[in-house]
Amino acid sequence: MAIAATTNINSLGAGVIPALTRADLQGLATTSIAAIQATTIDLLLADQISYLSASQLAALDISAITSLNGDQVAVISASNILGLTTTQLSAIDTVALQSLTIRQIAALNSEKLNSLVVTGLSAEQITDLGITGVVKLSASSLENFSSNQIQALSIRQIAALTTQQVSDLNTSTLRRLLDSQVEALETNDVAVLSAASLNALTSGQLQSLKVVGLTTQQFSDISSSTLRSLTPTQLASIGTDRIAAFDFYTTIKVLSSDQIQGLTVNQIAALTSLQATDLNSVFLSALTEAQIAALSTSAVAALGERALSS
Repeated sequence: MAIAATTNINSLGAGVIPALTRADLQGLATTSIAAIQATTIDLLLADQISYLSASQLAALDISAITSLNGDQVAVISASNILGLTTTQLSAIDTVALQSLTIRQIAALNSEKLNSLVVTGLSAEQITDLGITGVVKLSASSLENFSSNQIQALSIRQIAALTTQQVSDLNTSTLRRLLDSQVEALETNDVAVLSAASLNALTSGQLQSLKVVGLTTQQFSDISSSTLRSLTPTQLASIGTDRIAAFDFYTTIKVLSSDQIQGLTVNQIAALTSLQATDLNSVFLSALTEAQIAALSTSAVAALGERALSS
C-alpha cells in the first residue's frame, strides 16, 4: 500500500523504512523529505537514496546529509550531486567523501567542489580530478591538502595550475611539493612566486625550478642562500637580457665561483659597462680565459687597470 505524500517516514517502523519503494519515496512532498532525521537515513538502503530526485536531495536537512554513508553517497547521480547546496556538500562526512566517484566530482563547479571538506578526499580521487578538476580548486583548498594529497597531484595537474593559483599558494604548501612537481611549474607560474616563497623552497626544489621564468626583480629580492642554491646549469639558461639587468650587489656579487664559471660567454658578453664598474676581484678572479675574452670592449674599458691585472 502506497504511503501519502505528507507521510512522516520517521514514524514508520524499522522494518518498514527499508521496504519503501521508488514510488513511495519519489511521491514524498518536499516538507516530508526535509523532516527526515539522521536515524531514518541510517535505515534507508543505498538504492533508496538513488530514488530521490535532485530537488528532494536538496531539501534534506544537514544532519541527514551528514548521516549518509559511503554507499549512499556513491549512488547519487552526478547531476543530483550538483543539485546539493554548498552547505550540504560541506556537511558530507569525510569518510563518505571517499566514496564519491570521479563522475560525481567532475560534475561539481568550482564553488561546489571547494565547499567539500577536501581533506577527506583520497589521493586517488585527487589524481582523478585531472586537469579540468584541479584548475577549479581554490588556493585555500590546495593549502588544506595534506602532504600525501598535494603530492598525489600529477605532473600534468601541477603544470595546469593557473598563475593565480600558484601566486596564492602559501609557503607551507609550496614546500610540500615534490621536486618533480616544482619542476613542472610553468615559467609564467615561476614568475609570480614571491621572494618569501622562493626562499622557503628546499635546495632540491630550487634546483628543479625553471629559473628562466624568474624576473630580474625576483633575482634581486631572493636571499643569498637561495641564489647560491641554484646550479651553474640553471644560471646558464638565463637570457642575456636578464643578465644585463642584474644588480651587482644583490645578485652578481653573491654568485659562487662555480656559478660564475658556469655563465656562458654570451652571458658574460652581455655584462654592461655599469655592471663592470662594480665587479670586484673575487668575481674577476673566478672568470675563465674564455669568459675574460668574451667581455665587451665597454666592459673592459670600465674595468680599467683591474682588467689588465686579472
